[in-house]
Amino acid sequence: MKTIKFDLKLKNGEITLRTLDDLEENLSPELFTHFHSGKLAKWLRVRKLDELAEKMEALRAQHLEDKNELDVKLFKNLCEIFVSEVSEEDAREAMQDYQLVTFEQNSNDEEIESLKGEIEQLKIENEMLKAKGEEVEEFKAENEKLKAKIDKENSVFGVSREEINSLWGLSERDRRAKLDELKEKVKFRSLSEAIKIKTY
Repeated sequence: MKTIKFDLKLKNGEITLRTLDDLEENLSPELFTHFHSGKLAKWLRVRKLDELAEKMEALRAQHLEDKNELDVKLFKNLCEIFVSEVSEEDAREAMQDYQLVTFEQNSNDEEIESLKGEIEQLKIENEMLKAKGEEVEEFKAENEKLKAKIDKENSVFGVSREEINSLWGLSERDRRAKLDELKEKVKFRSLSEAIKIKTY
């Protein structure tokens, strides 16, 4: 699948991070959102900054491990407010189940965002192809008009089929130049015919 570059947004979209320089100039705690979601590491990867991405992923993995331990203790203490005692193992198991569900939801959200980006890219490519298709159709229509015009002039002035055939396959500029050249020939032939008629 094609890798799609995406930008990071800060300050509700007011700041767009496109390059490493943008990132370095706008370091703020707001980056935690992108760090925690894993988006910051992906952003680095799509820009071929693999070494930085690996450091980011290692830092995130360590943070998650530390946070998990804190969350287990916090959940255990929270439960013990309501019941007399909860084992650390039960608290850990409950947190793992909860984190699995949360992780799946977050993964789905990230996949949806990624797919939205791919869809937008495909829409842009589709519009470009449509525009090219319209140009081709215009070119074909112009060619047909030109062919009809040449056939009409051919029937009146006697331009050879080889001369007509030499127009097809030329670029538009070359075709117009060749057509002007043929028009000059036709004028000359017409003038010659007129002179012959007058002299007889």
